[in-house]
Amino acid sequence: MARVKKLSGVKRRFGRFASFASDKVRGARKSYSRWRSRNNRNNSGGKPEHRVVITGMGAITNLGLDAKSTWQGLVEGRSGISHISQFDPSPLPVHIAGEVRGFDALKYLEPKEARRMARCSHFAVAAAQEAFLDSGLVIEKDVKSERVGVVVGTALGGFEMVDAGMQDYRQFGYKRTNPFALPASLPNAPGHHVSTYLGLKGPLKTPVAACASGTEAIGDGAELIRRGK
Repeated sequence: MARVKKLSGVKRRFGRFASFASDKVRGARKSYSRWRSRNNRNNSGGKPEHRVVITGMGAITNLGLDAKSTWQGLVEGRSGISHISQFDPSPLPVHIAGEVRGFDALKYLEPKEARRMARCSHFAVAAAQEAFLDSGLVIEKDVKSERVGVVVGTALGGFEMVDAGMQDYRQFGYKRTNPFALPASLPNAPGHHVSTYLGLKGPLKTPVAACASGTEAIGDGAELIRRGK
């Protein structure tokens, strides 16, 4: 009997402690919530931060020419590495690479436009078009064009364009050199073509951070949305 009473007393004291702790936890959560709300308003000029979600995806990769086939290739464990076909690799010690195969820029661009653009810009426009259609967003109906920005990360831009232009210049002179070789090679060219093709007039940014360029582009884009820009 004494043992039962002792256990009952312990149980009551534990119950009071649990109730006290629970109240403290709830109070701490409310305080943190109020602090976070004030902090968000201060960081965004007094306005609450926007929630950021992904609503559309597109991809041009060495595993597929759209997001669905690329993801399927990843799930199946397929390799996108194979023998180089875009040039003769025989003088090189390595003969394999991750090439994008079967891509036709003319499915997305007019021939005249495609000739003036680097291959990375072809990929950017194609992937952006797919992502845009996947999102279902309609410019000037769902949102003003000035409220939609473009952030495209790149490591080198269209380096092959300026390289080909320099070779033509040295071999044939400036009259035979592609006048678009230099502008097409600039790192911000893909973002420019995406914004022009889709009619987007909001912020336009091109982070260049080697292999981290894509990650930085996602972060920069999310931050623009979060701050209501």
